[in-house]
Amino acid sequence: MRQRHHLIRIVTVVALLCLLLLPAIQGSLISYYKNTSLTTANSGPIYTQQWQYAMQWVRDNTPTDAVFAHWWDYGYWVQTGGERATVSDGGNSGGAGINFNSARYLLTTPNDTDALTYMKSRGATHALIVSEDIGKYPAFSTIGSDLSNDRYSWIPAFRLDSRNSQELRNQTIRVYAGSTALDEDFIFNDILLPRGAAGIGAFLVPFTTVDDSQAVIGQPQAVVIYNSQRYDIPLTCLVVQGKKTEFPINDGMDACLTIIPNVEGNKLDPIGAVLYLSHKTRNSFLARHYIYGEESPNFKVVYNDAENIPLMLYNGRIVGPHKIWEANIPPTILVNESMKSSVFPDDRLYYVVN
Repeated sequence: MRQRHHLIRIVTVVALLCLLLLPAIQGSLISYYKNTSLTTANSGPIYTQQWQYAMQWVRDNTPTDAVFAHWWDYGYWVQTGGERATVSDGGNSGGAGINFNSARYLLTTPNDTDALTYMKSRGATHALIVSEDIGKYPAFSTIGSDLSNDRYSWIPAFRLDSRNSQELRNQTIRVYAGSTALDEDFIFNDILLPRGAAGIGAFLVPFTTVDDSQAVIGQPQAVVIYNSQRYDIPLTCLVVQGKKTEFPINDGMDACLTIIPNVEGNKLDPIGAVLYLSHKTRNSFLARHYIYGEESPNFKVVYNDAENIPLMLYNGRIVGPHKIWEANIPPTILVNESMKSSVFPDDRLYYVVN
């Protein structure tokens, strides 16, 4: 019990120190997003060897009339390197509404029916997501939001803090330290933890030893700090190596933690980092199909270079595979004219994101 209290004190200190760096806690979350959005809007991907291999595969293995859907940044690479048509590209020749629709109905949608409808409406046959899209989530989730900013969120990474993790008799409590603000209000034990003001400073993940060669990973907890008070809140979802475990929600957060490898220098830790997917991001198309690797009869993975570049935190930067899906669109899916629009569905949305 004394060891447990010692761990709690240590994690609380770590969480508080991490939260001092939170842009939201410092009142600069809006400024942070604007800077991120500006950077994203004025920079494009580098045509790396990874891109070259992927586009060679596209040239050799997809029909010449294939049409690719993805975030607009990669349009020119697919058009020139893959020699295939795209729904959008850096020129935005089809109008800003294309970006709204691809963000809302493809990348952030929790509903594959919407994604299939978007694909059919735009004449797309393939979808493409790359690891850079995880870092760009704040930008396109804002562009794809309604007037209440319903989709706006982000996917932060937390690193394993071995010094503050603790070995117990048959269990190890691993601490993943970092900082992120809550992206929506949350009520825990009748206490309001407001978005932007409350934040997460660490995650606690229990590893219980079953035998000498196997461990069972238990329900993770988020260490939330608000007004200098600490709240340990269970999460309802954990993903390890593509295997998802759902826990009873009770009073917990409907959010998901994904364990990924971490590389620092030449040192690899297979469980050295986690990605936090909040209630607003955990069921997005990007989360389900790209991060978790969930299978779907309507979206068949036809290209995935994860064997060469798995999803991981590499010297502080998220890297990972290029994934391409071929859409199998049922005849019951109908064209939605609004998803073909080249303008924002509401003029006020344009001014919100510009």
